[in-house]
Amino acid sequence: MSNSSQEAGEDPVAKLASRLRELQVHAGKPSVARLVVLTGKQGPKWGMPRSTIQDKLAGTTAPTNRQVLALVRACVAYAVEEEIALSTEDTNEEEWLRAWAEMQKARQTPRRQLYGAARAAAALSADGGTSREPEAAPQPVPADDEAARQAGHLIHALANFHSNPEGVYYIGQTLLEFRTFHDRFCGSSRRLMI
Repeated sequence: MSNSSQEAGEDPVAKLASRLRELQVHAGKPSVARLVVLTGKQGPKWGMPRSTIQDKLAGTTAPTNRQVLALVRACVAYAVEEEIALSTEDTNEEEWLRAWAEMQKARQTPRRQLYGAARAAAALSADGGTSREPEAAPQPVPADDEAARQAGHLIHALANFHSNPEGVYYIGQTLLEFRTFHDRFCGSSRRLMI
């Protein structure tokens, strides 16, 4: 798993997808159809759906840790079938899980920072203003394309959450981010009740 694909500022999901594609190449380029079959040999009766594999390899959506391991194991199985030797770096499942955890952390850090800032602001307003509020830095008036970009980001973030406890937690954080977005771009005169 080389770092050549990890350019500064690259989306963490895209970074992991790039590493998975590199593994696919190292393993002899198994087709998506072949990966469907090989992921099925690892547990469920049928493998991962073709569209899911394509999404994960393209970096369209973030994979779960199980999906990462399924794809790694499928590539390793294909390499074994084709008698292609892979490096221990390519086959080390702990390293792949670490890469997945890094991706998750990188995706969640901005949301956690925003969540912490929103909680601090709520605490200041809840105590009746007796605490000294920090001076707000002047905000430049954003261009419409920035508003559209941020709205698209928020919609994408909400669309890609899963209904599990972690997903529900981050839906709440994304809603707080949306409230900040709304106040910034739509004005705070129409306050959202989130």
